[in-house]
Amino acid sequence: RNPRALVIDPGGRTYIVREGSQIGKNNGEVVRIEDNLVLVKETYVNFAGERTTKDVELRIRLSQGG
Repeated sequence: RNPRALVIDPGGRTYIVREGSQIGKNNGEVVRIEDNLVLVKETYVNFAGERTTKDVELRIRLSQGG
């Protein structure tokens, strides 16, 4: 089992990602792919120089037409 997802960036370019792929402007890592969700873990350095992580959920958007 090797789940993959097709994502589209704001510029309209498409990418195929899998768990472990780097994605986004903060070099997040895809940690899980489900039927309707791609979970990305992003690491930031805060104002005090400490590393913090944030989980970002990319949900599948339902089609709006035919």
